[in-house]
Amino acid sequence: MSGILFRAAGGVVLIAVAFVALAALADGRAGATGAGVGAAIAIGVLLFGSVAVNLVARITPSLSLLVALMTYALQLLALIVIFTALHRSNAFGAGSERAWLAGGVVVATLAWTVVHLAVATRTRIPVYDEPSRNES
Repeated sequence: MSGILFRAAGGVVLIAVAFVALAALADGRAGATGAGVGAAIAIGVLLFGSVAVNLVARITPSLSLLVALMTYALQLLALIVIFTALHRSNAFGAGSERAWLAGGVVVATLAWTVVHLAVATRTRIPVYDEPSRNES
């Protein structure tokens, strides 16, 4: 399952790099900085959550749903804390950096969802184990 996760993350990084390049062309260094930080925040939060759920699913599959729901809540809390800290620090002024930051988060999140779904639907994952010849 981690192969799916890291292939999807690789695809998202490529899309994020393309978005940062677009921001750099459209708005220069300020746009690239905002888009890059926004994409990095989203990728970091989503990757941490997915790795945590994947790890629990391997160790104790029966807890997967509970951990997935708790991880989702923690991801939202982490984003709130990060954006509150950025807002209070005035690291990204009221200019276009802030808009590119939000755009980076949105693009990376949508890319994460679409790429992860595409990779997961194309990967063959056995649903059950076939009985061995001795058992039949």
